[in-house]
Amino acid sequence: MCGIVGVIRSDGRPVIQDLGNGAHFLQHRGPAYAGLFVWDPARRSFSLEKGEGLADDIFKPLGEIDGDIGLAHTRYKTFGSGGILNAQPFFDAFGSIALAHNGHITNVPQIAAELEDRGQALAAKCDAEPLLRVLALWFEHFRSADPKGDEREMMFKAIAEVQVRVTGAYSVVVATPDALYAFRDPHGFRPMVLGVRENGAGSAVMVTSETLALEQNGYRVVEEVAPGRALHIGRNLEIDQRELVVRDPRPCAFELIYFADVESKMMGDS
Repeated sequence: MCGIVGVIRSDGRPVIQDLGNGAHFLQHRGPAYAGLFVWDPARRSFSLEKGEGLADDIFKPLGEIDGDIGLAHTRYKTFGSGGILNAQPFFDAFGSIALAHNGHITNVPQIAAELEDRGQALAAKCDAEPLLRVLALWFEHFRSADPKGDEREMMFKAIAEVQVRVTGAYSVVVATPDALYAFRDPHGFRPMVLGVRENGAGSAVMVTSETLALEQNGYRVVEEVAPGRALHIGRNLEIDQRELVVRDPRPCAFELIYFADVESKMMGDS
């Protein structure tokens, strides 16, 4: 059980406050570690910060961080080891892809073996890393085949490969320099909700684990992201949703009775 937040703004203003506030309302999902990743297009750079403890204690001392696309994560370890090395988000520098997820991957040994056959080795003991490596591997595969191709289409193809090759539970947010992506496993084990904000605080889109994180940031809840669905959101905030795999919904009942905040709504209930 973890908490994820992905935010993209249309006005170029920083997303750090929304990320921090979103993570604050997901601390019950992951009190052990927290982290954030932010793209700053103006400087063509990024910020990646991780720490042990509650999100509030880690994010508040950071102050202002520029960047209009970002991810935040609160971790409750269900796989691998503790330590800041295994805190999320994870970043693939070659593909310029940052990723955070909530779930539990069940075929990590097989993924690790396939990566080793390709000359790659996992550095951390967190299942977010193999998830990222598979995504980055296939994204680069499609990019190499069509260097001038559209990033969105190549990423959707890479996500489809992940949904076929990675087994287990995963709700994922991904940040590239130009877009926010999100996707769920075909069974929808772990929650994911989509929200938009169109007011004086600045137009933005947020994808997160619970409706509480949306509502407390001034976002309107649009919908629960369907199992197996993938999303692309650009800086114009247009939302492109794709059904990449056959859905077989099997949501985890413990989300309602144990994991989720009492003020959050999911699975048509609250």
